Amino acid sequence: MYAIEKNIPLARKTAAPGRKAKYPFGNMKISESFVVPAGSAEALVPDGSYTPRVASAAYNHGRLHGKKFSYRLDEKGNVRIWRVA
Repeated sequence: MYAIEKNIPLARKTAAPGRKAKYPFGNMKISESFVVPAGSAEALVPDGSYTPRVASAAYNHGRLHGKKFSYRLDEKGNVRIWRVA
């Protein structure tokens, strides 16, 4: 059984000691970009019908941090990610 206590202040949130960021989304300013080379797992686009993994990561980072990103595939299969807002 757990004891119920009153008037205990909420502890401050601390950053979880999770893994390091794989992509530089947090450091990017508007109009900056980076490229993910073709052939890497993050650039995979199975059959040309799915979004590259790095693009999904950019979308999720933007959703959580109020930023917007855009991506394009070049003719060699590289994926370039831009911060647009």
